[in-house]
Amino acid sequence: MAPHEHFEDYHRSGCDTWTVARRDRRYPRMRQLLPRRRPSGNLPASRGSKSRFQSRPVARPLENSIAWSSVVSFVTSHSRRPTQPRLQACRIAGAAFAAIVILAAASGGARAQTDRPPDSGGTHAATLLDLIFGLGDMGHGDQPDKEGRLDPDRPHLPEATTTVGLGRIVLESGYTFTKNGGSSFSHSAPESLLRVGAFADWFEFRIGQNFLAEKGGTTTAASGAQDLYLGMKFALSEQRGPLPALALIPQMTVPTGSSDVTAGQVLPGVNIDASWDIIKDFFSMELLIANNFVRDDFRSSHFELATGATGVFQLTKSLEAFVEWDAFYPIAAAQVAGPRHSAVGGLVYFVTPNFAVDLRAGMGLNKRADDFLAGVGFAVRY
Repeated sequence: MAPHEHFEDYHRSGCDTWTVARRDRRYPRMRQLLPRRRPSGNLPASRGSKSRFQSRPVARPLENSIAWSSVVSFVTSHSRRPTQPRLQACRIAGAAFAAIVILAAASGGARAQTDRPPDSGGTHAATLLDLIFGLGDMGHGDQPDKEGRLDPDRPHLPEATTTVGLGRIVLESGYTFTKNGGSSFSHSAPESLLRVGAFADWFEFRIGQNFLAEKGGTTTAASGAQDLYLGMKFALSEQRGPLPALALIPQMTVPTGSSDVTAGQVLPGVNIDASWDIIKDFFSMELLIANNFVRDDFRSSHFELATGATGVFQLTKSLEAFVEWDAFYPIAAAQVAGPRHSAVGGLVYFVTPNFAVDLRAGMGLNKRADDFLAGVGFAVRY
């Protein structure tokens, strides 16, 4: 039924002026929605006169009618506003995305203006500690387009210890299937991560978004957009002898996700990544120490320590294989939960220096870990 038909039903119901006045006081917006019309003649008489209508109780058909319920729901639905935490999180996410786009454009222009030929003088700081202690290489910089191929964060659990470079953008995406038990499984996609180099070669902005569909047992199911990921990466140092290359990633998720999968609050964290070239162009190692607040299966959050140790083998110039051990240690969880250990292996193939595809599979090493996982993905540099 159209809104104007509700209004006609209301005027045909024979409402008295007392009901109309009380309605106007309680719902002032209704005056703007309902057209004014003189009511029909069956109104109660004034106090000074005698009438057969005076002894009858005042009729209130409007409050009990379907038309009244429909109009009230129409008004309240149009005046409803988003909750303050969700609105604030959306503003943060929008501001962060706008800032990343602006900085990417600005840093790209700055890089084009400041690039110098290799034989020019000057000191270039590839990492933050190089800048602080003046350890940069003289006369040239390790720009990503001069380094060769890109260095993606995926598919290893430890992230790369390098950044994308000033004025460069890397987009990473993929899909993961996990299975735990006979009927519990989940699908995760697109696992998108946008990395934008800004200000200097040792700094990048990070923004990520993912959608999750999971089913536990025969009845429990949840799906929807997960909370937005925001972070920054600092390339702290390059490898110097036995000292590893280091990167620091302060990060957080903001509660912008669907009601089934959102944490409902900001969850901060920080990752520390290290890497060593053991045998040049053949074997390297990566290590992750992650300290993050995470959402659990009981719709609460807790602190979790995670570690990842990865061995990378360079099989050919374009193909590498990796094996890794991942461990997650819940701390101060609401429910009793122990560590989860998994073994993962896979391949990364560099189609071009700016485009790579990956494939991985893994299995749980204890009862609390997922029984099986498999995934594919890609990374592209602009």
